[in-house]
Amino acid sequence: MKGLATIFVQSQVKAALRLIDEENYGEVTGETLAKRLYPLSTLEGDPDRPHAIHHQLQSQAFYRMMIDRYLHFKVHPYPERGFQERQAYETFDNLIDGYWRHYKGEYVQKYKRREHATRQTKKYDAEKFLQNIYPELPEYDTSGGRFKSGYAELPNDKKAATEYLRTGTRAKAFDRHLNSVWDIAVRNHIIPLMFSGSTDDLRRFSNVEATSRRPTVD
Repeated sequence: MKGLATIFVQSQVKAALRLIDEENYGEVTGETLAKRLYPLSTLEGDPDRPHAIHHQLQSQAFYRMMIDRYLHFKVHPYPERGFQERQAYETFDNLIDGYWRHYKGEYVQKYKRREHATRQTKKYDAEKFLQNIYPELPEYDTSGGRFKSGYAELPNDKKAATEYLRTGTRAKAFDRHLNSVWDIAVRNHIIPLMFSGSTDDLRRFSNVEATSRRPTVD
């Protein structure tokens, strides 16, 4: 299953690179670029997987960073064409905001279940707990913030997509995009719900799964 998951992620990255490298410049606006990258950023977002919030934020940050790649190869060499950079980022951020507004309850509810199960294992089965290299507990977050990750954690195909940048700037660029996504998702949606103490809120927000459809790639 791990092999299949790797192939799936690689196919998404290839789709993003085709979008960026092969698109006819004249047909792409900042808005359309963001709308084409956004569905790719959500396809790894299974809320049942371990560290689901962490992985979803990492994915959304990476595909937001792909706007930079488009600008580097298709926009900055031709400034006279008037591509609206701000529109691309703002559109992407608005879509991310909508994603977390709709699915935050599902993510938080399932995170809390995993956290509780992990704490029970830590309390009653220390040997099994020690086999978990990355326990899904807040005190084990080591990347500078709750649910954050670093550039070094990206899979190799995603790192390869950023190799046009100087080595010393890649991690800083990823951190910048992760912080943008983190502010939208965690600061505005996840943390307020996680610490609201209201199970009714969790149940109400998670019910959106029955009436909302996740983004898909056309």
